[in-house]
Amino acid sequence: MPDSPRRPAARVRLRGVPGRAPSPHRDDGVKGTPLSPEQAQDRIDSYRGSKSTSRAVVEFTKQVVRDALHVAPQPPTTAWISYSTTVVGLIAKVSETQGMALVAEVVLDRARIDRFVAHECKHLSEHGRSAYRSRLDVVAGALLHGQNETAWPRALYGNNDTTEPWCQTEAAEVVLWVTGLRPRTRQDRMTVLLALTLGAGLRRRDLVTVTGDHVASDAHGVHVTVPASPSEPERTVTVAAAFEPEVLAAAARAGSNLLIAPDKTSLSVDALTHTIDTANASAPGVTYSIRRARNTWLCRHLLAGTPLPVLMRHAGLTTTAHLQDLLPFLPPVDPTVGQAWMRDGRQ
Repeated sequence: MPDSPRRPAARVRLRGVPGRAPSPHRDDGVKGTPLSPEQAQDRIDSYRGSKSTSRAVVEFTKQVVRDALHVAPQPPTTAWISYSTTVVGLIAKVSETQGMALVAEVVLDRARIDRFVAHECKHLSEHGRSAYRSRLDVVAGALLHGQNETAWPRALYGNNDTTEPWCQTEAAEVVLWVTGLRPRTRQDRMTVLLALTLGAGLRRRDLVTVTGDHVASDAHGVHVTVPASPSEPERTVTVAAAFEPEVLAAAARAGSNLLIAPDKTSLSVDALTHTIDTANASAPGVTYSIRRARNTWLCRHLLAGTPLPVLMRHAGLTTTAHLQDLLPFLPPVDPTVGQAWMRDGRQ
């Protein structure tokens, strides 16, 4: 649903309580005190927002969380309710400031959530933005799309953490965004990151281990070997053809150093996260995410019909659970096309 006409926006400071932004790290849906149905309603009713939160926003927020309570882990907890009222209250507050109608169809519209996370939450880490988006998606799904499944309990990091993949337009915008980054060193690093995630599906822990020496090319393409770890064997990933030049160029620069940091032999995951957060903050409007890039790579292979054993081996997956989580994001298949596939198969 398109957004309603709006007044010129005033910047809203995103604070749940004075001096403290809500912490996504507590948002696992199971922490906090379990509540009876009556206690849960009382907890929701106790929400007041910040001093600058209007009564309309407070009442809207309480009603939304009340209506979405059935998708909370049961029994609901103080943590789930507190985090939900905080996040819904923030997007409602921004929406009111921008002249939006305080109705769920407007405030929780998917495009509206995307803009809120990209523009109003850019001060948060990638982890924090993911937590905000995840909670808003669950609440919106419960109110607008009739979804009864909760996304919790689920770790915000790991193979089973599902973040919506980019559509073709979004992926193209990210590629264009990277070309405009400055200084050049930042552009080079983000170009390699994009190539290794959108073009090869590497994970955060893979990115801080692969060096220029781990890249090889032959008649069948460009390949990146991810070193073995204590919990995983070595694997080799073939890079999508569109990203081969970037990976080869990065390998030539890096040599025995890291592909994503050609002047370093080691890099922590926290340092990588800081690099990404700095790039996102330097050029607002588009937000790069390792998980969204990897999930887009996975979905492209699912759509292309890449055999599951091949895809799982290249992706470092040992079960199909994460791929199953991505199925709702795939476009529908025309019934006649589906019938042809089922009749003839793919040779």
